[in-house]
Amino acid sequence: MKVYFVRHGQSEYNIKDLWQHEKVPLSVKGKKQAEFLAKRFSKIPIDLIISSPSCRGRDTAKIINKKLKKKVIFSELITERKMPQETIGKYAYSKKVIAIEKVIRKNAKIPKWHYSDEENFAEFKGRIKKFFGYLNKLKKE
Repeated sequence: MKVYFVRHGQSEYNIKDLWQHEKVPLSVKGKKQAEFLAKRFSKIPIDLIISSPSCRGRDTAKIINKKLKKKVIFSELITERKMPQETIGKYAYSKKVIAIEKVIRKNAKIPKWHYSDEENFAEFKGRIKKFFGYLNKLKKE
């Protein structure tokens, strides 16, 4: 099984350097990026598309799949790491967001530590392991 990882196209929040939530849509450029990928992937044998259920992930997968016409699965296992609510919609390079990120990185090796409501590194790592287990299960089917 070959796996190709594709990040969603540019979102409206990417343009403004804001931390995103799951309902942020693709920008016009992001839609064009997805169309470009669809053309590139039309030359590669693809059996299945697995996408994040976020708005931008769904939109990217749907645009690619217009050309490929494959089964699409939306999985919570491959969403972006959930950041603290205090950062969502905030400028990524603000002093407050940078300070929060610094505290999170400092405590990343403490498995049960949380700044607030974010997905910590241990949880994120566990979710990614589950995703690879899911891929192995698909491979055997």
